[in-house]
Amino acid sequence: MTQVATTLYTLPVALFYFWLQDGWSAVAEDSGHVYPEVDLSEREWVEWDVKMKRSVGIYNVEHQFVRIK
Repeated sequence: MTQVATTLYTLPVALFYFWLQDGWSAVAEDSGHVYPEVDLSEREWVEWDVKMKRSVGIYNVEHQFVRIK
């Protein structure tokens, strides 16, 4: 799977909730098939790639917020 890095910027006093469920997509590296609705709320996602005839997935999702000065 293609890895996508996202940088989020906030004000020092702002609080927000990071939601893994909505707004994610994935691209199968071998076939190029796009999966537009990836739900990462369970910290993993698995689907079947019809073209390659095998499963594709994202496993053990971790995230971290780092303050950028």
